[in-house]
Amino acid sequence: MTMRMHARMWGAAVSAAAALAAHLSLAGDGGPRPAPQPDPARLRAWHDLLASEPHVAGTPGDGREIVRIAQAFRAMGLDTEVHEFWALLARPVSARVEVRGAGDAPPTVLPIIERELPTDPHTAHPDLPWGWNAYSGSGTAEGRVVYANYGTRADFDRLREWGIDCTGAVVIARYGGNFRGYKAKFAEAAGAAALLMYIDPADSGSGRGAVWPEGGGWANDTCVQRGSVYASAEPGDPQTPGYASAPGAPRRDLASVPLPRIPVQPVGYAAAAEIVRRMQGAPVPPDSGWKGGLPFEYRLDGGPALEVRVKVVQDREVRRSANVVAVLPGTVRPEQLVIVGCHHDAWGFGAADPLAGTIALMESARSFAEAARRGERPARSVVFAAWGAEEFGIIGSTEWVEGNRARLVRDAVAYLNLDMAAMGPNFGASCSPSLRDAILSAAVRVPQARGAAGETVYARMSAAGTREPRFGDLGGGSDHVAFNCHAGVASASFGGGGSEGTSYHSNYDTIAWYRATVGADYEP
Repeated sequence: MTMRMHARMWGAAVSAAAALAAHLSLAGDGGPRPAPQPDPARLRAWHDLLASEPHVAGTPGDGREIVRIAQAFRAMGLDTEVHEFWALLARPVSARVEVRGAGDAPPTVLPIIERELPTDPHTAHPDLPWGWNAYSGSGTAEGRVVYANYGTRADFDRLREWGIDCTGAVVIARYGGNFRGYKAKFAEAAGAAALLMYIDPADSGSGRGAVWPEGGGWANDTCVQRGSVYASAEPGDPQTPGYASAPGAPRRDLASVPLPRIPVQPVGYAAAAEIVRRMQGAPVPPDSGWKGGLPFEYRLDGGPALEVRVKVVQDREVRRSANVVAVLPGTVRPEQLVIVGCHHDAWGFGAADPLAGTIALMESARSFAEAARRGERPARSVVFAAWGAEEFGIIGSTEWVEGNRARLVRDAVAYLNLDMAAMGPNFGASCSPSLRDAILSAAVRVPQARGAAGETVYARMSAAGTREPRFGDLGGGSDHVAFNCHAGVASASFGGGGSEGTSYHSNYDTIAWYRATVGADYEP
């Protein structure tokens, strides 16, 4: 049996998640029941609350965010646990990038932080640091320049085929094509002394449309993408692979953890342009696909007169963060769990990443709790989880799964992930095959956000029945990984897209950017 979905929420992904959670929690018994009723005004209020300050994992802002979420869940009447964990987290200490070409004296210092915007006072918040890549090696490197396109394994193979040696060089690569941690891993394996990564205007900047805040939402020339460069087949705390990072747990020696040893620094495309325009080596082959959107010739190397100096200092320490896990007990099969989650940590204010999903999590929890107070309780227990330290390497959810694996293997029915879920009206999902029919069942009943009268999510996905709706396969990159790959729990990841722009992992990921780019009404 299913609950009918009466409310139209902000974004098809949000509606589908609530409908599917309701569907799965019924356990196949009982008649149709009224669905939870999410409130757009409350979604907006959740956003204002949770995006009120920067909250990078392990910082004081993170601690206050955890308190805000826990207090909110408890005020709903949910059984709430603050599940603390202690994980190896990085923190920036200092960074500097300089470029010196023929005739340059002194060297040019490149910007590594976004410019502050008078139209968005949040961008001047004192807790917003310069751009940084968590777990970068600390040190100073100075050398010639090599351009590596997207820094994929294939890109480094092509450099070798073209006779370009990366040994001792400062490699510059654009974001995209692969996970940033693999860019660092492949650059280090190629012998690079340091790695710079930048947002190319052709990929996410002015080559896509008007930039923020000058009429559009795409990355401007100072926008910097932060992010972890820990690349491992074992997500979670780097020092406790396979088991929970509880107090007193044995920790792997830091020297044996496969973290980058070279300095890794992200920059915007204004900084990258200062390097690219000075390069004097061989141009990239015209049919290679290596040319980006900067208004200069893209070259494979900088020539003998061009040098870049990169200095990065970070500390790596075991720090506290926490998951906040709230439970609405079921009435028929309370031991069985339907888990809905999204992480709460961010690289700054996090209005889009992750809070476009976290606010959906919070409002879904409030709606279910309100229904329970009216006597409309689920048959299965529904768990609402806000995960910590996802951005550093899917840490919080992994630690929780490692600590609860036996119960999850036995009792978990499904895990639904909402990371950045409400970024536009166009629903998309990746899922375990066993959840496909359940998702389609929810999509048939959910009204399409910003759709025609009577149009459902299913109708939009199927082009009014002319094609079979398709779902992606679950990969990595968010909190479903430990559930699906470690505990074998059927999982789905929901998202809504269609917005023209990106503030991904930048200091511009604020409420102002979100409401101007994605929308301000929190309605379909």
